[in-house]
Amino acid sequence: MNLGPGNEFDRIRGILVRIAEISEGGAEDVSDVGDDCALLAVGGTTLAISIDTALENVHFRTDWLDFNEIGCRAAGAALSDLAAEGATPLGLMVSLGVPPQTKTDTDPAADIMAGVATMARNLNARVLGGDLTRSDTYIIDVCAIGTVERPVRRSGAGRAVRVASPSGMAPKCCAHSASVSAADTAPAVPKIRLPPPW
Repeated sequence: MNLGPGNEFDRIRGILVRIAEISEGGAEDVSDVGDDCALLAVGGTTLAISIDTALENVHFRTDWLDFNEIGCRAAGAALSDLAAEGATPLGLMVSLGVPPQTKTDTDPAADIMAGVATMARNLNARVLGGDLTRSDTYIIDVCAIGTVERPVRRSGAGRAVRVASPSGMAPKCCAHSASVSAADTAPAVPKIRLPPPW
């Protein structure tokens, strides 16, 4: 697997070296690790599996998005990896870390999972299960599972780049959220809050 430059990829390379040292097959066992999805042959079906983490104040802020939107975005991020692989989504599993509940009309954990379920339903998938734990901040870890007939691996993807929606929306949304006056910020906000993964 050819990983790009940068501190994050350097760290991943170091992790893969350690895994290869322990694995029976050595480097061969981790040759595909780092692609958009892991591929697992089960009988005549190939499963595409991906996982993505959203961390409060790193990937989202609760004063910019409501909890339903946060769940929807977290699910979309994981599902977008299936789209990149050319896979059809089947379902999602979610590990959710939430602070202790305060006395409110709604439970943030339920609202987050409602957003996850909405994104799954939009793509004819469903929530398969998950885990819930207490955390100091909100953490949403989404595992997306699908099937694929002809996987599109990064090594054979070619040079064409396809996007699911117009680029450059994030800076516009940040400007809007920071109350910076700009005529074109408002249309960007819904696309940032509920981005299409496909």
